[in-house]
Amino acid sequence: MIAQTAVKFTSRIFLEKAGNKINAKSIMGIITLAASFGSKIKIITEGPDEAEAAQAIAALFNSGFNEELG
Repeated sequence: MIAQTAVKFTSRIFLEKAGNKINAKSIMGIITLAASFGSKIKIITEGPDEAEAAQAIAALFNSGFNEELG
């Protein structure tokens, strides 16, 4: 869902965990980030629609990716 959302924006979007920064438009990058539930992730955006991009990615995390936790 992260990559699918990120590619909708012109801006460059990165996720950073423990100093490891990846391109949020790359599924392989997201996998290599190895972020588990409760990880601290920083969203970094650069470009003309950066505010909207950051809000959209943050909304995914804040909604729990629309999944129910059992």
